[in-house]
Amino acid sequence: MVYKFLRSLFYTLQGRCLLCECAMIEPSQVFGLCGHCLHAMPEKGYCCRRCGLPTAADIAECGECLQNRPYYQQIVFCTPYNPDIQRLIIQLKQHHDMACCRLLADYLAYSYYRQSPPLPLLHALLPVPMHKKRLLQRGNNHSLLLARKLAKRLAIPCHSHWLKKHRHTVPQRSLAAKQRRRNLRNAFSVTADVRGKNIAIVDDVMTTGSTANEIAKVLMKAGANTVYILLVARA
Repeated sequence: MVYKFLRSLFYTLQGRCLLCECAMIEPSQVFGLCGHCLHAMPEKGYCCRRCGLPTAADIAECGECLQNRPYYQQIVFCTPYNPDIQRLIIQLKQHHDMACCRLLADYLAYSYYRQSPPLPLLHALLPVPMHKKRLLQRGNNHSLLLARKLAKRLAIPCHSHWLKKHRHTVPQRSLAAKQRRRNLRNAFSVTADVRGKNIAIVDDVMTTGSTANEIAKVLMKAGANTVYILLVARA
């Protein structure tokens, strides 16, 4: 009750949309994003429920997933990657903008609750971990910031210490798909008892899915029941 009251109060205090900078005349379903900008975001359309890539019909698994099934069960994402969502993600990743973090977490919670069929009960949200060297360079783990905000909206615990990245890797964006998989091999480890748990990994964008799949792999090998991926955007 208290959270619902505070949420409605926050909505009444929204000043301007973080995208178009227009005055927020009416409360929006996503904090910091006006109704016009929210509805202008590209729709997901038909996509594979497991990996999120576009398909010709609403299907559980695309041909690629049937041939090379990922370790994660399903992804939930807000929108296909687009210039508007890119602006917001850059504000979070490069400038640690907490207003954008709150917006993106709210957008992801909005998408999570609209998911059909709904996901089963989740026991934990885990941010994608950063190696300590990379964390010193960046100053903050944007996945952790996002996961903490999202955890409050979904009332699901966020456990940043359950996963560890123990091997420093080169940035994924500079690599091809096969190189990305090799780059992440044996880079992550599970540091908690995840047996029988339904877990969701939280991140901003999925491109090839190599990071999500490698993390899901170590979690499933550690005994997790299912692994889901919660994302802002699918590229």
